Amino acid sequence: MIDRIISENECETFSTLSKSQRNRLMRLGKFPKKYKICDRRSGWFESELNEWADGIKRQKAENDAIALEGHKGTCRKRHMLCVPGTQKQ
Repeated sequence: MIDRIISENECETFSTLSKSQRNRLMRLGKFPKKYKICDRRSGWFESELNEWADGIKRQKAENDAIALEGHKGTCRKRHMLCVPGTQKQ
């Protein structure tokens, strides 16, 4: 399978991050590296952006689970996820 190259505009739509936010995250090693294609063109490999997005989703799920664990037993609003035995199967 051929890996597509994603342009600056497509990347902004895909990631919902501004150019300056992406550049800052790239410097920190938290966003995929941009590749120079020619003098006036650069972009990202689609597979690398997908891997980054999957990592963000996994991290969010882990953080939500940790937050929920800390929330159980202290919730006064009786959310379905907070009260044992009321979770949907």
